[in-house]
Amino acid sequence: LAMAAGSASIDYMAANKIPERAAKLGLKAKEAFEKTASKSRNIGDVRGVGFMIGNEIVESKQTRAPSKKLAVDFRRRLFESGLLMHTCG
Repeated sequence: LAMAAGSASIDYMAANKIPERAAKLGLKAKEAFEKTASKSRNIGDVRGVGFMIGNEIVESKQTRAPSKKLAVDFRRRLFESGLLMHTCG
């Protein structure tokens, strides 16, 4: 039963071009984060592939010192806008 469910999931993803859509939307999301980073003094770097996108949240771009407090606030604000994020590091 588990193999049938897995096979059906793979078939659905292929038929609906889910990987291609994720790559396209992931690129769009990354570009949006990069645009925001270019205007922000607290986003040190944006990197990733697909929807695996990392935003380095820092005290300032000059010191590049990580800021857990700002990262948690950033995550909360994104969640309030409907985007799920995870903080780590």
